Amino acid sequence: MRSLLPLLPLLLALTLACEVPPENKLAVDNDGDGLSEFDGDCDDSDADRGPGTEDEDCDGAVTADDCDDGDDALGAEAEDGDCDGVLTADDCDDGDASVGICWLTVSAGGLDTCGVTSTGSVECWGRDYYGESSPPAGTFESVSAGTHHTCGVASTGSVECWGSDDSGQSRPPAGTFETVSGGYWHTCGVTSTGSVECWGSDEFGQSTAPAGTFANVSAGGNHTCGVTSTGSVECWGRDDYSQSTPPEL
Repeated sequence: MRSLLPLLPLLLALTLACEVPPENKLAVDNDGDGLSEFDGDCDDSDADRGPGTEDEDCDGAVTADDCDDGDDALGAEAEDGDCDGVLTADDCDDGDASVGICWLTVSAGGLDTCGVTSTGSVECWGRDYYGESSPPAGTFESVSAGTHHTCGVASTGSVECWGSDDSGQSRPPAGTFETVSGGYWHTCGVTSTGSVECWGSDEFGQSTAPAGTFANVSAGGNHTCGVTSTGSVECWGRDDYSQSTPPEL
């Protein structure tokens, strides 16, 4: 049998010669708007979408509502609705280009401050002697700055702490939490089941939380208080100024 190898160059040349150049291909106008896909019609099945229409980029937003009607990734109903360079998921107002990433929560500590942005990251500023203003990477739901340490509830529900840990205040237990509050030398948080867990110094009983279910908790200097699921306030820890003796309503 004769080899076809000598014929390969000829076959390749014939193939290239038979290929129809783009300008000679059959231009089909399926939606009757006078444009085909070769003319840049991004939706040749809808005459109201494409070049010269009210939706130039076929992103579902008419020109009057689209801040960039030439890019389907920008504009109303796109990932960046106001064309400010901030994706919808991170934009506090994706209909206003003057508003982008913003703050969701903020907490002031001893000599530092931390807050959670709309991207979920934590930003801190102020004194960083103990590392209290050096947050870890990741996304957070909330943050609480204590005196020399800071803790936050991560998007996974776990608690992460940074800063001073001389009394164990930056060593949270495992589990999922709804809220967290940093005190002086201790920290407390409300778990997903509603119970309160505390860690760190317990010199005055400030880390010995009562049983029951709570909506929120706040750790002070040497005492802690929380609002229970019934709406009452319970406190524990130091009480030399009656700071742990809430009034009756």
